[in-house]
Amino acid sequence: MRLNGLHSLGVKQAIGLLACLLAAMANIVIATHTPMTLLADAFGDDATFIHWVGTLLTGNYLGNYNAGTLAKGPGYSVYLSLNHLSGLPISLSNALLFLAALAAFSYMVARTYGAFVAGALVFVLGALHPVLPMERFLRDSIYPAQVLLILAGFLAAFYVFWQRPLRFGILAGLALGWFWLTREEGPWVIPALALLAIGGFGVAWRDGRSFRQPLYASLAIVGGLLFCNLAYLTANWTAYGSFVGNELKEKNFSRALSLLQSVRDGDQIPYVPISKSTRRIVYGVSPTFASLEKSLDPTDRPIADHGCRFYKQTCGDHAGGWFIWQFRSAAASVGAFQSPATASAFFGKMADEIEAACEADRLTCEPGLLSLMPQVHPEQVRMLPSKVLQAAGVVMDPTRMQYDQPSRGSLDLRDFALDVLNHPRIEPTEGPDKTLILRFWWTPKADEWPLFTVTDAAGMPAIQTLEYQGARGRPASGPVGLTITTRCDVTCILSIEPGPNQERLTVPLAEAFNAPRTFDTAYGRLLLNVKNTLPDGHGSKIIAKIRGMMAEAYVPLLWILVPLGVAAMAVAAPMSLIRRAHLEGALLATSLWGLVICRLALIALIEISAFPAMTKYYLGPAIVLIIPAALCSIFSLLEILRAHERFPLRRYLVRT
Repeated sequence: MRLNGLHSLGVKQAIGLLACLLAAMANIVIATHTPMTLLADAFGDDATFIHWVGTLLTGNYLGNYNAGTLAKGPGYSVYLSLNHLSGLPISLSNALLFLAALAAFSYMVARTYGAFVAGALVFVLGALHPVLPMERFLRDSIYPAQVLLILAGFLAAFYVFWQRPLRFGILAGLALGWFWLTREEGPWVIPALALLAIGGFGVAWRDGRSFRQPLYASLAIVGGLLFCNLAYLTANWTAYGSFVGNELKEKNFSRALSLLQSVRDGDQIPYVPISKSTRRIVYGVSPTFASLEKSLDPTDRPIADHGCRFYKQTCGDHAGGWFIWQFRSAAASVGAFQSPATASAFFGKMADEIEAACEADRLTCEPGLLSLMPQVHPEQVRMLPSKVLQAAGVVMDPTRMQYDQPSRGSLDLRDFALDVLNHPRIEPTEGPDKTLILRFWWTPKADEWPLFTVTDAAGMPAIQTLEYQGARGRPASGPVGLTITTRCDVTCILSIEPGPNQERLTVPLAEAFNAPRTFDTAYGRLLLNVKNTLPDGHGSKIIAKIRGMMAEAYVPLLWILVPLGVAAMAVAAPMSLIRRAHLEGALLATSLWGLVICRLALIALIEISAFPAMTKYYLGPAIVLIIPAALCSIFSLLEILRAHERFPLRRYLVRT
């Protein structure tokens, strides 16, 4: 059955649409009632993207140039900016974006196989997947939706709406461009997308059509991708005088980092790109690199060994994927990042010095596999197959994907972030709670009333509201009941300022948490009780329980569906090639498996070389695509068998 409109839908299709609607509603309810973790002080991640929203909305682009300005793409911050203007909480916008992308992809699946049930199953199982929502404010939270949008665009441009290649090709190219500017590892999707594009030419040849339509689609996609990237490069040129996108891939920086990681003199330690002893050797041949010694190897403080808790052999040194950021931070400390030009010149000079030392045999150098990839030792390489299997195991077990971490950051950072994100539900900070109500009686012993303030641990004001009970404004006499609502935790302090020449009373809120305390002074008597109010992250226990039940239900579902999908793919792919029929469905299924495998391989490579990456954030695209891959494989086989005249069950394989 071809999907031509609602008038052609029968009872089964109406039931399928109702199931899709209910699944979408469930997705939205779960997303908006699941608290998100706000790490408002995570510079380089949450805090950086949120900060860029503020600069974008004030017309200051990405702010003043520094070591982190062009180190990550602005795709996620642009999305956050548009969300802020919409007024919707980011948790709702994330859900709507994913559902829109999933609906577009599911529709293309239904059209590709001519089976409504195929699209409905993809949508329902995708919308109810317990991996959603992503609870961090990271670009990874929109990454699966971007992949689905790209796939929908490619399917429309090359197969479903091949008569209109320019329109849908441009849309696919813009989606790919946005995707490319969100994370740095975009090339992992190229093999699968190239297969879909080449398949478009193959289908045109099979059907006796000219190659004009797939050619136009390909050019439109490239045009959309180039438009996004050229717009970003132009903005960088205008703001910073640099026609460079991601500075991690900038020629001189990439060359300097690659050469540093190629040095084989000194200790060679797994997960340490360039060990302390190796750095000391390189200091002796590169004055430019030696200028970073005080930052990379300080004598007045310990090294920030972030990888120590994961890799014991790295304790006291710079580990894996953390080194690149410490390297850039060290360069910033000596003034290298005054502008993109000075940064490029600094790293270019360093690269020239190290390269000259390598060529003169003053250093032993062996180029690595990739410029940004830390050196990988043989024992790490041998771990690759097991890491791929481990990544696959995480994808197949949604019960391992639940995330529960307290929010973090000072009050001013949290307040700014919540304003930018339109106040979604967030997890409370560590401690009894984040939002407190202070109820107290004050009996004055002097004519002048004191000033009541609440400050956080950093001394910043934290008071939100102050109300006097039973009166408008401050009453003339006491005892008087007062209520202070504060965005704080019990580490904050209540201060009572009596006026000049009198001692201030300071009360740590922890001393009166859920237990009234009395404090006497020469100018008044305080009876204080601190109680919790509804925390920002107080999510529904029912929603959490439902997510847990869904995760448990998806485990057997995946272990049944995925092996069936693999087996179906093994049969459908060669049969479609031999018969030169139903290529579209087989190409789609193959591309989806290709994306899943490429993502698993990429995460395994990161695991053996840089840092722990077996999380639902990095594996998100594979998690979301593995069910459609299995379903599309099964429907590809059913489509082929339905057309096979000698297949005994042919008459039961009816398209619906």
